[in-house]
Amino acid sequence: MGAKRKHIVFIDDSADELATFERLYSGGRFKVTAIQARKPSVALKQVTERLGADTPDLFVLDLFLPQTDTAPTGLSPGAAQKARDQIASIIDAVSGLSRSFDDGNRLLKEAHGVVVESQRLLSQLCQELRQSPRGGIQLMKDLDREYPGVPKVFYSRKAVIGDVKEAMRAGALDVLSKPHPSVEDREAPGLMEDFERCCAGQPSTWLTQWMENLPHRAPGFTAKFPADRATR
Repeated sequence: MGAKRKHIVFIDDSADELATFERLYSGGRFKVTAIQARKPSVALKQVTERLGADTPDLFVLDLFLPQTDTAPTGLSPGAAQKARDQIASIIDAVSGLSRSFDDGNRLLKEAHGVVVESQRLLSQLCQELRQSPRGGIQLMKDLDREYPGVPKVFYSRKAVIGDVKEAMRAGALDVLSKPHPSVEDREAPGLMEDFERCCAGQPSTWLTQWMENLPHRAPGFTAKFPADRATR
């Protein structure tokens, strides 16, 4: 008799993302329950009603869930024009990188500048659309009270470094990168390995490698980190 499939509950506000997650990860290794949560006021109730007496092995949450029941607004004309101008500047900067191919250090600095500006634009657009990590973090805290022993990770395409730090400080076991649609099928096997680790209360491969490369003066931190995260 084979090993029992791990039960993953994926919560997102997008029906398309839920369908993609089920397609990629349901099957021999995982049982997936996909729940669409658009209103924070009823999200926890939706989860408990769907699960009944069942306790899953892992919650995977979209980090940028709505924070309030009010529908997000669209971009204002001014914000849309500002975003268009910034995107044009980023495209110009990318095309200009070819001038630095003969100077590795300069190329790295200019490429880093493109990344910083792109992340800044993404954060500005999220703020304009009233999207932030606070909705996902609040749902994680609600789930902590109802399912205290179940690991909880975030799964996001929009998160930047500051968002990841905020989520980890709030007690998430991990923050996994949601693949771009063009590479979802290619990246699914690696993410399945990460989900397997997370079901066992262990951080994903990238986080484990980061901890292993910490200076030797912090062995106590690296030893207790996974256990601390699993119990938050």
